[in-house]
Amino acid sequence: DGALGAGGRADRLGWRHVVFGYAVFEDVQTDRLLQAAADTWFRMVRGADVMLVTDGDDGRADSSVSPRVDGGVCVHVRRCASCRGKRCVPRKGQPCVGKREGWLARTKVLGLFSEMLALAEERPKRFFIKVDPDTVLLPHNLLRFLRYAAMEDQQR
Repeated sequence: DGALGAGGRADRLGWRHVVFGYAVFEDVQTDRLLQAAADTWFRMVRGADVMLVTDGDDGRADSSVSPRVDGGVCVHVRRCASCRGKRCVPRKGQPCVGKREGWLARTKVLGLFSEMLALAEERPKRFFIKVDPDTVLLPHNLLRFLRYAAMEDQQR
């Protein structure tokens, strides 16, 4: 299951095997929280991927959805076509497209995991961690725990 390195041996589990996923929407406070994460703990998980899934009607460019990062992590922005963040009033002949779920965002979270799995087809990913923008992750012991979990899984 691990990526094979030189000589056919399994590479040691590292941050490159982890993708962190966020379901986001167009909101100034959310943008600030994501930037705070990029300025702090994103720097500690060099090599990881970060997947951001926003609403299909989010009018911002991908570069505005993504926080500024120093290159330590790779940020991917995707849009949930069936998710709507803005209030919509159906007009004659133009129905509202997408589901507006607000803070529940069930559809968006399902889309987030689909996008993270698709990323795993391109890159060697073993762990998919969903994070909320207001969560402060302390990665100090997380990689050690993930290595332990991967080792336990291989022994089964």
